[in-house]
Amino acid sequence: FPSRYQSHPLFSLYTLIMGVFGRELFIDLDDCNGDLTNINDINKLIDDICLIGGMSRKGKPLIEYFPDNDYNHSLDITGYSICQIISLSNITFHINEISKTVYINYFTCGDLKVDETLEVIRNFFKPKKDKFMIVTRDAKTINFL
Repeated sequence: FPSRYQSHPLFSLYTLIMGVFGRELFIDLDDCNGDLTNINDINKLIDDICLIGGMSRKGKPLIEYFPDNDYNHSLDITGYSICQIISLSNITFHINEISKTVYINYFTCGDLKVDETLEVIRNFFKPKKDKFMIVTRDAKTINFL
C-alpha cells in the first residue's frame, strides 16, 4: 500500500480485518546534522518512538559501537548499531558517523503512526534529505504488495 493510505485512521482496522501481521517502516537519512554519538539522547528517541506507537521497551537495547579504524573507516561503518526489542516487535538503528547517514527499521504489529514517527526522527537527526518505505508484512499473502 502507498504510504499516503497507511497513515489513514481506518488502515489499522483494515489490516486487522484482512489479517495483516504488521508493518515495517524503513527510513534512510542522509547528511545528518544531529548528534550521532550521544547514546543517552538516542535512548530518549527510542522512548519517544515507543510513546507515539503506544508501546514499551522490553529490556535494555543491544548497542554495539564500531570504532574508527582503517578497516571500518574504509567501509564507512564507524558508528553504532542498536537494536531495541519493543512490546510489539523491534526498532533497529545503524548510524554511520563518517558519512553522517542513519538507517532505521521499525517493525510493529501495532499502530504505526508514520507521520508522527518521521517527524520525531527528522527533528532528532536533522537530515538534509531522507526517504522512507513502508512494507506490509503478511506471510499468508502469496504476492507481496
